[in-house]
Parts: sequence; structure tokens; C-alpha cells
Amino acid sequence: MDKNAKQSCPSCGLEHNQTDIFCSRCGYKLETGGKKFLDWKWVFLSMIALVLFQILVLAVTYYLVYIIAGPESFMSNMLVIPYAAIPAAVVTGAFLFSYIFARSSAADSAAGMLIFLLLSNMYNFIFLDAFSFAALAWIPVVAALAFAGAWTATKLRLYTSARKNQKASGC
Repeated sequence: MDKNAKQSCPSCGLEHNQTDIFCSRCGYKLETGGKKFLDWKWVFLSMIALVLFQILVLAVTYYLVYIIAGPESFMSNMLVIPYAAIPAAVVTGAFLFSYIFARSSAADSAAGMLIFLLLSNMYNFIFLDAFSFAALAWIPVVAALAFAGAWTATKLRLYTSARKNQKASGC
């Protein structure tokens, strides 16, 4: 394949090199011939990465609260910590994962979180006999946060590649 050969984006018409993966204007996946709704490999990889990142953030947060507030205050605030730490961990983790792994999409991160949360709630219901509508209400919120973090990373990656293209062309 000729590296200098040009192709036009089917979505917006902008010309790109044959080696480009994404359109720098609209984000269309050039390499695969379009945007796939979900790539299951990236769904499961993002799910694992986001869960591990959440565990890390929760562990650090619990440790810091315990050190700063002391044991008495820690016990009284122990159940509040996840409501602040988990949303922040999901947005940040999805952003980092999508920025590092350019082939994953925002939908992949959101689907990974959705699958994990549905499985964990099913586990709680079946094995722990613990079911709550409040836990179910968190599922779309956390999935939306994962989508937002990954979408932001995608937009930042497109912006930085467009800026590099502008500098390279001398504009």
C-alpha cells in the first residue's frame, strides 16, 4: 500500500492518507470502513481496566481518609466515600483507557461498565440476597460517566492530531 495515497472520508469528505485510522475532522474510523457499534475485545478490556482502576482509587481514598480523619471519623464516613470516589474513578479511568488505547470507543467503555454493574448486581441478588433499586439506579449513571470520560479522550485525541496536522502543513 502506498503511504502517500489519499482517500476521502465517507462521512465528511476530508482527504486522508491511506495509513490514517481516524478522520481528523469527524472521527470516522477509516481503517475498518466505518464506526462499529461495539468491539467486544475492547468492551471486556475496558471493563477489566475500569474495575481495577476503581479498586485502586477506592483503596487510596479509604487509606487517605483513614490517615487524615482518624479511625473514629473514618468509621462514620466509610459508606460515603464510594459515592464520591467511584464516579470520579470511572470518568478518569475511562478517559485514561480511551486516550491510551485509540482503537477503543466511548461506547466500548460504557458497555464494559454496564456489563460489570449488571453482573455485580446479579451476583448480589443471587448469592448475597441483597437487592436495591438504588443500586440499579446507579447503573446508567456510571455507564454514562464511563461514556463521558472516553468521549472526552476521543475528542482530545482528535484535537491534538488536528493541531499536529496544522503544524506539519505550516498553517
